[in-house]
Amino acid sequence: CADLNIMSVIPTKKLTPEFLYFYFLTVDMRKLGTGSSIPQINNYDIAPLAIAFPESTRKQDEITKSLRSLETKCQGLEVLYKRKLIALDELKNSLLAQAFSGAL
Repeated sequence: CADLNIMSVIPTKKLTPEFLYFYFLTVDMRKLGTGSSIPQINNYDIAPLAIAFPESTRKQDEITKSLRSLETKCQGLEVLYKRKLIALDELKNSLLAQAFSGAL
């Protein structure tokens, strides 16, 4: 379901959709947009973009598989980092409580 304000980019048979997806993750869409009060992106903004990609769709699949693996590892590190921050906050609160109660 989409309304008239939606624009899509459809890859050719030479370019896999997932490779195109990862490409667009590198594009700052704010720099492409035009319009004063309501930002918009149209064909004239997208058409000049040069997308470098391997001709082999198999190679594109290998690259996207590697990117997905890295993405999963990054998400795991983010979860671990957040847990460590929570643990540090709890430790700080515990130390402050002990210090103000005279237990230290």
